Amino acid sequence: MMSIEEIRKRIDELDTSILESLAKRFSLLDDLTEYKLKNNLPIRLLDREQALIKEKIGKARNLGLNNDKFIADMFQSIIDESSRIQEEKRKQ
Repeated sequence: MMSIEEIRKRIDELDTSILESLAKRFSLLDDLTEYKLKNNLPIRLLDREQALIKEKIGKARNLGLNNDKFIADMFQSIIDESSRIQEEKRKQ
């Protein structure tokens, strides 16, 4: 069995991985915003957002994560921040 320190270290490493993944996701927003501007697309497409959240809930369930509200809230927060960043980029 791992010690509490080892468990905490593993959790910290996974937390860092989550943050790195978010940074990579947000790094794509320059290109996404530019594409949407050139193609006269809105920043938000609510139908797409809802489909994306539903898809992520399904993937989460397949991974044994069964708290649908947590997954929906987490991805809604990511989408909201992504939209906020895109709005800021459009103003530049």
